[in-house]
Amino acid sequence: MTMFRSQFEKDRYARALAFAEWAHMGHVRKYTGDPYIVHPIAVADLVSHCPERTNEMIQAALLHDTLEDTSVSESDIESNFGPEVLRLVLALTDERFGQDKVGNRKTRKEQTLVRLSFEGYDVHTLKLADLIDNSKSIFAHDPDFAKVFAKEMDHAFRVLVFADPSLTLKASRALCEYNSTRKVSA
Repeated sequence: MTMFRSQFEKDRYARALAFAEWAHMGHVRKYTGDPYIVHPIAVADLVSHCPERTNEMIQAALLHDTLEDTSVSESDIESNFGPEVLRLVLALTDERFGQDKVGNRKTRKEQTLVRLSFEGYDVHTLKLADLIDNSKSIFAHDPDFAKVFAKEMDHAFRVLVFADPSLTLKASRALCEYNSTRKVSA
């Protein structure tokens, strides 16, 4: 359950949630068929439990896939949530959004990690929360892609060094659990 420090923070969350629900209306999660909004909510929940998180980080968690996956524009985010939330969402957005995601996935992910290496606590924490939540459905529902995703997640640990320590531990446990079940079934 998402933790709030103030009524102001709760109100900002509600506003970002309503916007994200509208933006992702009709979208579903790939493996589960759940409404897509469950993913941004889960990411926001993970971030909300981090002691150094900010209100803007929680809003960005809810909005993190809107530029990539919806018709929402940068100006929509900035005018509704401010320049700091826009900065965070942009940092989490695939550089190729709006275009076909062509090219070698490994190369694209490596380029993203280089870009993320110049970011700090806020972006690293958000990205790790996103990876943690995505890992749950990928590890459970797509064994072939899970192998690729696990390697990408492992490489991300080398870059996301400023992420919240509790999320780093949670991500590490998820990856270790996946790797141990893979070895048992092999």
